[in-house]
Amino acid sequence: SASSGRRQFGAVADVSCGTGWMARRLQASGAFAQVFAADFSAEMLAEAVRSADAEGLTQQSAQRAPLRFIRADTQCLPFVSESLDCVHFGAALHCVPDAGAALRSIHGCLKRGGRLYATTFLRPLPDVVFRFFTPEELRQLVEEAGFKNVEVDASGVYGVVRAERGS
Repeated sequence: SASSGRRQFGAVADVSCGTGWMARRLQASGAFAQVFAADFSAEMLAEAVRSADAEGLTQQSAQRAPLRFIRADTQCLPFVSESLDCVHFGAALHCVPDAGAALRSIHGCLKRGGRLYATTFLRPLPDVVFRFFTPEELRQLVEEAGFKNVEVDASGVYGVVRAERGS
């Protein structure tokens, strides 16, 4: 629990949080002093709040970090520059109209040395409604946004990105 002194980081944001499952896991980890759940969809954000309320996670407690919900566009996040230690961007990069803008926005919010963990779907899925990437395109997008130590792991049509904001 957070009270056992495990808090190692200041703030984390679960961007495109959907139902808030990952934000609730990040809060439960005790590793963060603040947890933000952000989504562009008012409906998904409302579901995230309902789920957290049902688990009793939105009430103040000395035992866990505050969980705050924010309606936000990933391409223009409302966080102060260099204020986040980590960003989770789960299964959504392919949904954003301008993936480069989203990655640049995330990069700007991260502290120097801050970490990005993102997942997305890859080609050969067809670009009908969403824009899918090859692992190479994904690596290039992340590096062009300013990230260092970029790792892209691909398994079938699923990609995982780990990257760091350089100094």
